[in-house]
Amino acid sequence: MSGMLLPNDHYGFDFSYAYTDVYTATNICFDNGAQNATTKPSAYPGTATLTSGGAPNVCSGVFTRGSTTQLADWFGRDFMDAPTQYGSAALSVSPVKSIHSNIGYRISSVNGTRFFNDARDVNGSLVSSYQTPFVNFAWTARPGLIWKAEYNFYGYGEGGPSGPENCSLSTATTSAVVPCTSLPQQTGLTISPAGETAPRNFHANNVTLGVHYQF
Repeated sequence: MSGMLLPNDHYGFDFSYAYTDVYTATNICFDNGAQNATTKPSAYPGTATLTSGGAPNVCSGVFTRGSTTQLADWFGRDFMDAPTQYGSAALSVSPVKSIHSNIGYRISSVNGTRFFNDARDVNGSLVSSYQTPFVNFAWTARPGLIWKAEYNFYGYGEGGPSGPENCSLSTATTSAVVPCTSLPQQTGLTISPAGETAPRNFHANNVTLGVHYQF
């Protein structure tokens, strides 16, 4: 959706909005990397899923290498959803014929989610915003000579806690499945939105000066 309002030669306003959504899903059996806390005190929890009846949802018949009894994988509905919104608005001002200027704002924001088969994983760029406000100015000093100036701000940031809802320290039909937030070990829901890396928040200020000479 877009529109433009031009009441006269001196002022104008334009805007636009767009929405897209990408969704994909499939059933998987996955190794969640859980470590048994009874044999490894510093065990890492793994993502766990539950059946509709509340039992551990372990893939049947998938055993660890060399075993016919130790189950290896959990069953999950692997999915990714990336609803994205884009918007922009700009005001143009030309008080006299020799001066043209614009001030505006653009933003692209995605607020998605996905299945986490790693208990310490986070959404990352799947929940992020990229915004670029701007100002530009042009002065026609005389025919064929135009001075120009422009300022752009570029800002990117990721935010919001994310991670799996349920975790377990083992893989078996008798495994204890608990909320990930109840465990002493770090999970995606109990660490920063950037996960186990430094925050991915960046910005830049750009100023451009130029001249257009025509002969």
